[in-house]
Amino acid sequence: MAEVCPRFTTRPFRLVPSTGARSYRRTSQLSAAFALSSSLRRYGNPAEVAYMIVALLAPEASYITGAVIPVDGGLTARNG
Repeated sequence: MAEVCPRFTTRPFRLVPSTGARSYRRTSQLSAAFALSSSLRRYGNPAEVAYMIVALLAPEASYITGAVIPVDGGLTARNG
């Protein structure tokens, strides 16, 4: 089993905390800061996260276990 850890995407994932649904609004300034913090200098596309999930579901990936895979445009590598 592997874990995919997406970060910021052009369409936010729905967050449903145990206390109820929350809505998060982006300001243009905050949005730009998040995009610039990744190595690719842009938000990811939800399809890019889906491609990683599909790849991990393939029979060829059956030996991948216990991995935590960031899909974050280099944010983790850049910021440690």
